[in-house]
Amino acid sequence: MKAFVEADVPEIAKLNEDKFGVTNAQAKIDRFMGLVEKWEGLVAAIDPTNPDQVADLYRDNIYGDTDKSTYGM
Repeated sequence: MKAFVEADVPEIAKLNEDKFGVTNAQAKIDRFMGLVEKWEGLVAAIDPTNPDQVADLYRDNIYGDTDKSTYGM
């Protein structure tokens, strides 16, 4: 199944550009797939049932660069 989907990605990108007007669809797909791969690795390194480890993962990788003194201002 995975091989089928990967082989179909160029057609999916073309369809999204032609039918839905998405620009640079392949680049967006590539970026998304890279993020999925990154997060699969990050999650594999923790116990996903441990709320503290999940919170630390989110804090370090999502919210870590947020300036709390100016966020929302």
